[in-house]
Order: sequence, then structure tokens, then C-alpha cells
Amino acid sequence: ANGDYWGYAAFWEDAVYMGILPLLLALIGVNPFRFKNPGKDIISLNINRWVNFGRVVLVITIILALGYNTPVYPFLYHYVPTFSMFNAPARLMVIIIFFISCFAGMGVSYWKKPFSRDKKRLEYLTVSGLAIILGGAGACLLIKGINPTVFQPVILMGALIFGSGLILINSTNIPGLKQTRWSIIVIVFVMGDLLLAGINFNPTINMDFFKQNEVLPDNYPEQGRIFIDQSNEYALKFQKYLRFKDFSPPGDWERMREAQLPNINMLDRVYSASNFDPLVYGRYQTWLDRFETANKNQKEKMLKLMNVHTLLMANIRGNESGVVPVLTEAGGWVSWANCVLPAVNEKEALEKTIDIKNQNQIVLEGYTGPLDCNNSPGHRTSKITELTAQQVVIETQSDGTGWLRLAYLNYPGWQVKIDGSPAHLYKADYLFWAVLVPSGKHTVEFEYVPVSFFSGLLVSLMGLVGLVFLWKKAGWVK
Repeated sequence: ANGDYWGYAAFWEDAVYMGILPLLLALIGVNPFRFKNPGKDIISLNINRWVNFGRVVLVITIILALGYNTPVYPFLYHYVPTFSMFNAPARLMVIIIFFISCFAGMGVSYWKKPFSRDKKRLEYLTVSGLAIILGGAGACLLIKGINPTVFQPVILMGALIFGSGLILINSTNIPGLKQTRWSIIVIVFVMGDLLLAGINFNPTINMDFFKQNEVLPDNYPEQGRIFIDQSNEYALKFQKYLRFKDFSPPGDWERMREAQLPNINMLDRVYSASNFDPLVYGRYQTWLDRFETANKNQKEKMLKLMNVHTLLMANIRGNESGVVPVLTEAGGWVSWANCVLPAVNEKEALEKTIDIKNQNQIVLEGYTGPLDCNNSPGHRTSKITELTAQQVVIETQSDGTGWLRLAYLNYPGWQVKIDGSPAHLYKADYLFWAVLVPSGKHTVEFEYVPVSFFSGLLVSLMGLVGLVFLWKKAGWVK
């Protein structure tokens, strides 16, 4: 953050920190000897169960959060449903932070002024912190040829261990002013530790950066999307703007705004087929990976299916925004097709899609009806009357039955209605949606209504009610 970072992956979300003292208190809170012979009262038994449950969750979460560094998460990602929708296992560390925080609170409540063996151990810990400080400072002065920033965090860690040891040794069991003073010292010390560790990782910027640069025309959404592939996006982000030597962009923030890096485009209401988020749909990530290896004709077809009107190419040299826009032929938010190419699985659907000969062909998964490749499509029109992230409404007119393709991700939760009646929604061209529309004039409505949200809400409410019931039954509420 100060320009003194060196190494790789300054921006990855693969590290968590909650302070030295909270970690020590968490270890005290889950001390296995403390719960070896728990009391017979309901509270002690429930706390013992909670601690054991927390230990199991911590082990499982750490294994999952390691992602591709173990064979566990890759197996789940490829073979267990829903795991392919989560592409950032390191974010599971938030669960670890939750349980460690709970255990640290238990450690504070259990902590008593140490005597004999416990005091001796804390004295060893405190002295070790002082030794780390002296060792780091001495190495910084005596060892040449090593970046001095190596020793700064070592010295800081030693100081935090030293301070934590002093605080725990000088605790008190006597209620009153001294105990209150000790609690305040603990709070201030932990706050200082966390602020010191994270204050520079939250850079500020003028609020004008977030203002919309210009008023876009009303029909702008109809123009389609912009798109930058993974290799160009990586070069633009990590070789021009977000370099790994620190957390600040080298140069003007406005230049990065002009580059329309994902997801800055949202500030100007510009639609983009790119997404700067590791939490992406599995098919979408596969599509991006396949785009990197596709030939020129295949890329043109993929861009057209995504309704991309401008392809952004990285040009990291110079003081300009760093992108060169290349105009492409957008395929529209909705399009008609007549000839069905069936696919039995995702892999076949992807390869058939990128080799489509003309726009009248459409690849469908799970479809067993007539293919209609020899029939004339006839006259067909479609007019979008509403276009949002959650809903698309189209007025259609056709001489015969045809497939209406929507250039939205076929993420679970979408539904379709024709003239108000539910219709079957098919996964089309690997990544998108399609519905069979009969001849004549109709209103087709695509809407995102995820059942998982409402079912999850219901389960959460039932769990909350059950928790209150058990809480009262256990006598925790008087």
C-alpha cells in the first residue's frame, strides 16, 4: 500500500487476519483440556457441543478454502452440483473468522489471572516476542542484500506478541475499576492491531470518480455489450493499472475509468459481457476459457451470440486509457432460429455452438422434438418492450413456429411465459436461453425468479424459529 510491497498476488483474497491477541484468546477458548470433563448443566453441555462443532467446521472450511491446493475442492467442483457456481473457495475463510471470533470471546470470558505454570508459559511467550523484535532489528541492520521490508513485518509481529503477552499476564480477577481498565486495554490493543494491518489496504478516491460521465441515449441498451477477453483484461489490470508492487493505481484514476475495466462499466450503465469477480457461473468461465483458444471465425460467432458490439484490446503502453476498441457485429438481445442441433451434454453443446454455420441454427440441450431444419422460417419480428437485469419482455410476430433466443446467461432461476402462461425454457447455444414460440402475435416474458432465494429464506426463518424455541426450552431466556 505504501509502494514497498514486493512479491506476487497482492490482490488475491487468500489471506485473513484478525489480530494476535484474538488468536491467542481463541486458542484459550477451545482448549481441549477445558472441556474434557464438562459440567452436567445444560449450558456447559451445549457449550461443549458448540466447541466440538466449531472445531469440525474449521477443519472442513480450511480444506475447502485451500481450493486447488488440495484434491478435495476440485473434485467437488467437477462432480458435485452447485460447487461449479462458486469459483472463489478462499472466500470461505469468512466462516473461519466467524468461529475464531466466537472462540476468542469465549477465551475472554474464561480467562483468569495466570499463576504458576500458566504464568510461566505466558512469560516465555512474551520473551519470545521481545526476541523476535531484537532478532528482526538486528538482521535488518547487519544482513545486507535483503529487502528491508522483509524485517518490518517480523518486528511488528514480535511487538504484537510481546504486547499480547503483557496484557494476558497483567489481567485481574477482581471486578471493578482494574478489570474495566484491563478490558479497555484489550479493546484498544486489538483495534490498533487491526487498523495497523488494514488501514493502507483501503485507499480513498474523490467521489467525482463515481459520477456518470455522460448522459447515454435511451436506446443505448439495445446496442449490446462491450467485452474484453481474459488475457487482455489481465494485461490491462495487472500490467498497467493494478500492479503488484502496491495497492494504488500508477497514474490517473480517470484513465482506468475510461478503460471500462470490469466492472467499472456499471458506473456509466454500459453493458458488458465481462465480469471481474471470481464468483462466476461455471459455464461462463468455461466459455471464457474456450474463447481464448478459439479461431477467428469461432470468436466472431461467440461475440455475436453474446451481443457484443465492441471488443476491447489492451494497449498498455503510453499514457492513454490502455484499450483499443474494435467494433464487431452484435447479434441482438433476442434472435430467431429454426434449425435445431441437439446436444447430449455440455461439452458437445459448446463445440457445436462455436461451429454454427448460420444464425438460423440453434444448439439445444435436452430437446427431443422435431429439428425443422428443412422448413422455411418465414417472416418473423421481435420488439423488446422491457429490458432489465431481471426481466425481458418481447412482443413477437411470426408466420410459423420458431425458437426465440435470449442472450442472457442460462443461470438457474430464470422462467419464461408466453402470453402469461408458463413455457418450457431450454439451454441454448451452451450459455444462453431459448423458448419455442408458436406462430402469430405473442408476448414473451423472461423473468429471473430464483426459487433458491425463497426456499433459503424459508429455511432461515424456520431455523430462527427453531433456535428461539430451543433457547427458551433450555432455560436460557428467563
